[in-house]
Amino acid sequence: MGGTDTRLAVLQIHDGPGFYSLFPGAGEAPELSRLSIPTTVVVYRNGWPGPVLSVPGSDSGKRAPDPGTWDVCLEAPDNALGLPFVVYANIAQAGSPITHP
Repeated sequence: MGGTDTRLAVLQIHDGPGFYSLFPGAGEAPELSRLSIPTTVVVYRNGWPGPVLSVPGSDSGKRAPDPGTWDVCLEAPDNALGLPFVVYANIAQAGSPITHP
């Protein structure tokens, strides 16, 4: 992560619906409705610090989240989301119980 910790929060949810209790403004993600095991959630204050495959309008492959949003990474055991982890970009901060600076 380049020596700069951009994590705002690291939490655990018990299942997919728990995601929506943290992020009520998030759009529907069908894979979360099938998630029925504890999953680690990492909220990034300045955007996902890892590589991305494609970022329109960016030569660096990096992007910043839209104002009023966070990037959120979910890591479920045994690839329960279909991948080792999934990053959801631009999740609305509004209505979330997570405090932000």
